[in-house]
Amino acid sequence: MITHRVTAISSSSEGGRTFTFKGDNNSVADADQVLPVQIQGRLWYSVPWVGWVNNAVNGQSRSWIVPIVAGLLFAYMGYMFASGAVSALRKRRRAAAAVAAGAARIASTPEPAAPGSPLR
Repeated sequence: MITHRVTAISSSSEGGRTFTFKGDNNSVADADQVLPVQIQGRLWYSVPWVGWVNNAVNGQSRSWIVPIVAGLLFAYMGYMFASGAVSALRKRRRAAAAVAAGAARIASTPEPAAPGSPLR
């Protein structure tokens, strides 16, 4: 699969469109025009500046930077899992305490007096 960017869109007098493409590493645009039926894909997402980072982190520096970044990402993942588990545990404890407090309140509430009976 070859990926290029659209650099120009041309319209003909019959209403058809053609596209001019250029590869990021090419100094000039492609000589052949591309018809819409020849286009097979579309950009889903992009990660800005990842190319610059890739060029900056190369050679000897890559051998120690990549493991450090991976370790930091795993540490962050562990922190997020642990904090989520602690949060869920706290929610459960609060819910159980609320249920227990509600049950105690119901148990300590005196029964209402029957109509016509003296107050207690």
